[in-house]
Order: sequence, then C-alpha cells, then structure tokens
Amino acid sequence: MSSSLSSHERSVIETMTKLNHSIREIARFLKRFPATITYELNRIKPYDA
Repeated sequence: MSSSLSSHERSVIETMTKLNHSIREIARFLKRFPATITYELNRIKPYDA
C-alpha cells in the first residue's frame, strides 16, 4: 500500500488546483481517495509543491 504521495503527484495536485479542477477530479486522475487530496491541500497553505 502506497500512502505517501510522490513529488510528481504533488505537482499534479498543484497544477490541477490552479486550473480549478475539483478535488474529486484530481483524485480520480491520480487514482487516490479524495480525502488524500484534501489532506495534502490542507497540509500546506497556500499550496506549493
């Protein structure tokens, strides 16, 4: 089970967030749970991978 996000995944989250994609869209694209994306976005504000 891979629980950590890679630096590439963090970059994708940052880019997709800037392009106004929803958390669910990002999660679906990365094949991750929406809660994982939410946690990552809340971990560092403002988000900067």
